[in-house]
Amino acid sequence: MPSVTWTSQADFQTWSLTNLNATAGGALEVSAGQQSGTGTSPVTQPTGGWANWGLLTITCPHAEGTVVLAQIRSGTTSAECTASGWSDYFGANEDGQILLDVDAWRLNTPAATYGRYIQVKLTLKRE
Repeated sequence: MPSVTWTSQADFQTWSLTNLNATAGGALEVSAGQQSGTGTSPVTQPTGGWANWGLLTITCPHAEGTVVLAQIRSGTTSAECTASGWSDYFGANEDGQILLDVDAWRLNTPAATYGRYIQVKLTLKRE
């Protein structure tokens, strides 16, 4: 099963962060003085010969009192992925983990663009 992880401060240098900071421990936090922030990953494709994504696990360590939401978009090419619309929000459990069955999302959202390229957007909000 293809996977990608972002677990260090350096990993988040490839993300577009708005009102979020990546900590030295590899977590995301809402910037001081802000109520919410977003982080958008680079477009990613599966490695190891996999053609498509199956289960997407997103883990976002975060400060207590912060809600984590995720959206995804997909496409058959990188350009198609960035041109497609974002999914509805998926919520995280209290540990900041989101388990997303990409195949089920695709089947339940037939109008969505789908392919081997995927992008993730996280929204963190202070409660």
